[in-house]
Amino acid sequence: PKLLPSTSIMSDKKSFSVPSELRLSQKWDSTIENFLTRPALGLAIGGLIGVVAFSSRNPRLGAAIFGMGFGCGDAFRVSNYEFEKEKASAAAIAPKKSA
Repeated sequence: PKLLPSTSIMSDKKSFSVPSELRLSQKWDSTIENFLTRPALGLAIGGLIGVVAFSSRNPRLGAAIFGMGFGCGDAFRVSNYEFEKEKASAAAIAPKKSA
């Protein structure tokens, strides 16, 4: 997609606006990446803690799954923030209707 030049100029540099479809696509790409990497990282860290802290199999598995849950929660938090940030900026720009 072509980037269209914006009308605002900041400090002698041309600023480019990004089309909304591209921003939405970038957010979804980031969301998918977060939901693949963060739970895997949580699983690895939880598994490592389980191996170090516990001697039997079930607590190790529980620690690994607990870490994976933390990863999923963190991915959701980051993705939710990205999508809510766009809603808040759109609401601030939108004209208010008079009664």
